[in-house]
Amino acid sequence: MEDKDTTRELDNPQEEKKIKKATDDLVVAEEKEKQQYEDMKLRIKYMYEQGDASVIETLVQAKDFTDLVNKAEYVQEVHSYDREQLAEYVETKNEVKELYAGRIAELLYNG
Repeated sequence: MEDKDTTRELDNPQEEKKIKKATDDLVVAEEKEKQQYEDMKLRIKYMYEQGDASVIETLVQAKDFTDLVNKAEYVQEVHSYDREQLAEYVETKNEVKELYAGRIAELLYNG
């Protein structure tokens, strides 16, 4: 004999919409995570191939003090950008974990 509450929950269109939205959100977040990971791999590869020497070379090649300051600011901006991208990737990974956990909970609750 089936539990009436469980049957009613499964037949509820609102619950089905919530489950579909949670699944869609999870798929979007996973795709975003994959893209961010690929972007980071490419950036790390570039940094590895160029090494720290490129930063030093950039600064050493300054024509005057103003040029040195501008180049140093540029290096700092690139470093800040890289850190922001890493933070965003970590945030996306956490979002995927939360969405996945929520999706599992919904399936267990409604299944």
